[in-house]
Amino acid sequence: MVLDNLISRCILMIEDREEIIKPTTQRERNKVLLDIFHVFKDVLKESDPHNSDVQEFISRMQCTVNSDENMSCHEI
Repeated sequence: MVLDNLISRCILMIEDREEIIKPTTQRERNKVLLDIFHVFKDVLKESDPHNSDVQEFISRMQCTVNSDENMSCHEI
């Protein structure tokens, strides 16, 4: 359902969905999606390093991977 929403909002493409659903476990699928998120975040950061709005947005976003491999993203 999350992927369908992201696709309907043109955040992801159908091809991205295919890559994300390939892994067999939910944890692995979440990791693929988070990897895409990390790339997006890096591209934003590099695309306009002098834009204070973009930089503030990126600095407020945090993704963590706990030692038990649970992953979460949230805004501080």
